Amino acid sequence: MALRLCGLGGNFNMVLGGSIWFLYAFMMLQHFYDTAVRVPRTQRVMVENRELRLPRLYFCPADRGHVTGFQWHSFECTLSYRDEHRNCPARLQAYNGRTPKAFGRTPDGDGFADQHGGECLEFGTHMIGVREEWSAAWNQVTLRAAFNPAPVEGLGDALQEVELGYLPVEWEVGEKDETAQRYYYPLLRVPFFFLSQNGYEPGVATRSFLAREVDKGLTGEGKYWYTYGAMQIAVVNASTPDQSLVGTSSMPSQRLGVVHVVLTLEDFEEYDFQELSCFFPLLEALGSIAGVGAVLVLVLNGPRIRMGGQPQGEESLESCSSPSGGPQYARVGPDDDSDQEEEALLGSKGKRAARSHAEDRGQSSLLSTEAGMDGL
Repeated sequence: MALRLCGLGGNFNMVLGGSIWFLYAFMMLQHFYDTAVRVPRTQRVMVENRELRLPRLYFCPADRGHVTGFQWHSFECTLSYRDEHRNCPARLQAYNGRTPKAFGRTPDGDGFADQHGGECLEFGTHMIGVREEWSAAWNQVTLRAAFNPAPVEGLGDALQEVELGYLPVEWEVGEKDETAQRYYYPLLRVPFFFLSQNGYEPGVATRSFLAREVDKGLTGEGKYWYTYGAMQIAVVNASTPDQSLVGTSSMPSQRLGVVHVVLTLEDFEEYDFQELSCFFPLLEALGSIAGVGAVLVLVLNGPRIRMGGQPQGEESLESCSSPSGGPQYARVGPDDDSDQEEEALLGSKGKRAARSHAEDRGQSSLLSTEAGMDGL
């Protein structure tokens, strides 16, 4: 009976502990796969760029619902680096619909078939590379453009603004040349002022900082730009840009609109995501699985381990662990030494009876001796 109880308790503990351990091991390995293999761990690192190449920048009409009569006239694109000045070209890019989704062609299914579209002014700023210096004031990109504004008669509270935009680029990881996609995206809207043919009148310019951000995902990457710290500055003796555009009329109207933007790069630091190895997370998972297994062995099979030092044979049956995992209990059975103890007890009683018998005989002989002496 004791053997059956001990065997049943050991098998139950083994099955229970094995089930818990296998379940925990499966959960840990699944967590390791989800967090270190399927989605690799990354570390954000800083990358210092000594030079940044600007994207293509665009001037587009802000109020694209009223572009009838709007026409670009002239432009100016200049990079100032300390005492050096470099010019960049510009050209007109047509778009269809209300929003410039694509330049130079008409997309199918645009949804704005009743809109004739318009034109944006594209600057060749992608040919310009800006270097990092101690002072951000040493480099700046100046964009100016003059245009014939659209008539605003009958429109109340018409805003005098032009939209500054660029082309972000996105691609799939490892396939940049085959999957690169570019689309128009606005950066900010800037005010413009009117200038007569006489020129040299007060105006307004917008100064802003420009920075680049690189975003890396699991399957895709992208390169984006953003502006910050924009402010408006008064311009004294404003003039008309002197570089004319191909395909535009050389005879301006009596009143030209002029937009003036100054961009400065001061932040050349970029943050990239570096993929980490999954070796150390694997060691962490295996160590946790091994530790849980050791704890289960000690908790569920501790009494059996403590019994391992007892001699084998009949003495091993003297005690065994409880089937429910409780404390040990002693086996109850007949004792082989009881007969010997009984014989020992009987032997001591016989000796006492013989001793008392001998004393009685001695006493009777003494009495007979005394009686004989009395007869003498």
